[in-house]
Amino acid sequence: MKNVNIPIIVDEMNVIHQLHKINVHGLSWTNFYKTLGFIANAKVTPYFACANVERKDKVFHANRSTFFNALRKRGVNVLEGLAVRESKDNRIEKGVDVLVALQIYKEALKGARDIIVCSADSDLVPAVKEAQNMGVRVHVVMSDYTPGCELSTIADRVISLETIVQSMVERGKINFKNQEKPYLFTNAVCYKQQRKGLQYA
Repeated sequence: MKNVNIPIIVDEMNVIHQLHKINVHGLSWTNFYKTLGFIANAKVTPYFACANVERKDKVFHANRSTFFNALRKRGVNVLEGLAVRESKDNRIEKGVDVLVALQIYKEALKGARDIIVCSADSDLVPAVKEAQNMGVRVHVVMSDYTPGCELSTIADRVISLETIVQSMVERGKINFKNQEKPYLFTNAVCYKQQRKGLQYA
């Protein structure tokens, strides 16, 4: 993938959920993109699919908006969905997976040869297959501790999220929830051996 520009599409909440499983509770997204670009040996075009709350939730909406604007200033393309309150007063995302799927398709239409998707969401399978039918190689970033069977099975390559995190750890770019616990402290099942496609060791 050397000397080409590759779109990297991050599904924020999906990746955060995976990071929490391995004790990572804070990272710089711009450093995340840089590290993944270094690992892939490619220039990258970063996309960040996320959700903001409704404007009536003024403080949280303002905080999220500030965060998104900071990403934009650093050259990240923000794909902004919405988080709404359900009956139990929990917030749920709306439209984020659709934004990721649409961006995969848009990049395929623009002639991308490779796309990196950071998510384990099986809802993305149709978009990935469509991009592949258009000649795109789709590389999926997911944790060794996340099943993601449907997506990992069809991906042209699976890149271990732990590989990216480990590279960031070595450069002091990661925060842990529990500093006394070792990196990758988890009781989750490891699915690494079941992955189809290439793995970065």
